[in-house]
Amino acid sequence: YYRWRGVYLGLAPSGLILYMGYLWVRFGEPLLFYTEQKDWNREPTGPLQTLTLSFERSWESLGRLFGPLPREGLSAEQLLDRIGQADSAYGLLLLALALALILAGSRTLPLGLSAYAFLVAVFPAFFGTPDNPLMGLPRYLLVAFPLFIVLGVLLENRWLLAVWLAASTGASLVLCALFITWRYVA
Repeated sequence: YYRWRGVYLGLAPSGLILYMGYLWVRFGEPLLFYTEQKDWNREPTGPLQTLTLSFERSWESLGRLFGPLPREGLSAEQLLDRIGQADSAYGLLLLALALALILAGSRTLPLGLSAYAFLVAVFPAFFGTPDNPLMGLPRYLLVAFPLFIVLGVLLENRWLLAVWLAASTGASLVLCALFITWRYVA
């Protein structure tokens, strides 16, 4: 039984290894998926640099979001522009939520699941962009399924569940409006 666990563990990176082999045969560069990140303005960074830059960009984006209004008011288009420009603040807020859920789950989840969620959540901190250091964080967090288990445990209280559902419904509507008007969402 235990020997099969080793075989299964060996199968886990097989897709990546096969893809790297394909890239090596086809393009002569097995790490092409990594080196081509520069086209997206991504570069390897340290987590402290990413966090510092995230706080700076979040402060700037919140300043744009809550900045002074024009005398004639905001059109729906201008409001969506302001909300869309606050993506750095959303990324930082989601990272804080993920880390809080990881801490809350460290008491209820097995160590392996907590470690997996932590690694998935902090991965974007090593690959930031100067404009949006946590770009893509919502997509990365979608595969951190232990966070959803912890959220389910925490939301057993009906009042907390109602608040969560109201907040997530509002956020979903805003993100949907941004998406259908061709603005960056994740």
